[in-house]
Amino acid sequence: MREIGKLPTEAEARVFSDHLVALGMRTRVDARPDGHAVWVYHDDHVPQARREFEEFQREPQAERYRESSAAARERLLAEARADRAYRKNHVDLRTSRSYSNPIAVSIRTGPVTSALIAISIVVYLMMNGGPRFSEVTLLLVFSPPVLTPDGIAFAGIEPILSGQVWRLLTPIFLHFGVMHILFNLVNLYVIGRLVEARRGSGFMLAFVAITGVASNLGEYVLETQILHRLGLFGGMSGVVYALFGYIWVRGVVDPTQGFRLAPISVQIMVLWLVLGVVGYIPHIANGAHVVGLLLGMLAGLSRV
Repeated sequence: MREIGKLPTEAEARVFSDHLVALGMRTRVDARPDGHAVWVYHDDHVPQARREFEEFQREPQAERYRESSAAARERLLAEARADRAYRKNHVDLRTSRSYSNPIAVSIRTGPVTSALIAISIVVYLMMNGGPRFSEVTLLLVFSPPVLTPDGIAFAGIEPILSGQVWRLLTPIFLHFGVMHILFNLVNLYVIGRLVEARRGSGFMLAFVAITGVASNLGEYVLETQILHRLGLFGGMSGVVYALFGYIWVRGVVDPTQGFRLAPISVQIMVLWLVLGVVGYIPHIANGAHVVGLLLGMLAGLSRV
């Protein structure tokens, strides 16, 4: 914070301060024995503020300075509204009981987020409820296994090309363990409901469909073409990383939208991603994570 100059009366200092506020500068007025000092908070504003101060001293009664008071009030009201929106939807991963991705918000869970969670839970229970394991997995997996004379192989994308297009998306509902489903659904709950509340259910549905398909394709290519594995994968984490990337970037690009992540939140998600990519955490859908994150960040940058 830097002092710009002193004016003899409080009235003049307030008028000049309002003029700077109307120009987008944050100010403060301090009473001094020899006058009233006007300060600006950001050093980047100092050169312009000093030029404005010199002009104000030459013609303090100019009409444009009187008009600045109304403009300053409008700007302060707009900033107050943006601040309330931010506080209502503030994202902070440190406030949840779960280590994965807590968010402090007081908003309702939207229908799309609720449906995604419910479907994932039902599928998980069916997968782990006895003989239906193979039926559910075979129905929803990206590339179903087939029995060949040489053993078990995967059918590749032939089932999808022959009309089973649901397989492009449905692997997001497959989870292979308690920690797997808990990590993904807790993150989906705390991040997804914020995006749905701010952008609407239609946006949420389209976002999940696009990023879900893209992250599944990314994981399939990684598994079969690069790592030369069979290609059995699943989970909501690609969508979760897309939502995370979207909120992260939107919070930087346009903070007034109410999307913001605490630095520790970003560090947790990025660290988890890096640990998976370098192999420290095994059996992680790294392809889905990376593709989802990049798509979410691009969506945030594009201001959709």
